[in-house]
Amino acid sequence: MYEAGETKPQREVTDEQGVKYSLVHSGDNVYYNVTGYADNSAERVTIPTHLLGFDVLYISDNAFVNSTAIKWLYIPETVTCNYKSTAFAGCSFTLALNQQTISGWSNCTFITGLELGDAVETISNRAFSECTGIQKVAIPKNVAM
Repeated sequence: MYEAGETKPQREVTDEQGVKYSLVHSGDNVYYNVTGYADNSAERVTIPTHLLGFDVLYISDNAFVNSTAIKWLYIPETVTCNYKSTAFAGCSFTLALNQQTISGWSNCTFITGLELGDAVETISNRAFSECTGIQKVAIPKNVAM
């Protein structure tokens, strides 16, 4: 799987922000999942699109549970989180997104603010329905709603 002279990727990695990642081998695909948060002291956390030469693709269930120090979290469009309510249980932060189309964040009461980037073009109907904690929203002028 690895060429001579290549460094085998680390199975478990914690970045400088305290975010934990696990290497996943799925068929021919190799990528990292966000699996936890070790530090619980960084107020601003950015999930990268790539880590050590591999894509970061998913945020696992319970990854950020009770990570109360986080006040701002950026999730790139290439990263998927299927279990939002459990991945961020006990959290309260501003969510920063820059996907072309935003959808699927309903019932996420942990979101206190939204910062949407210039790449956002559309916010789907009910994308943030029942997100009762949102107090502040920054939406670029080019976004269709």
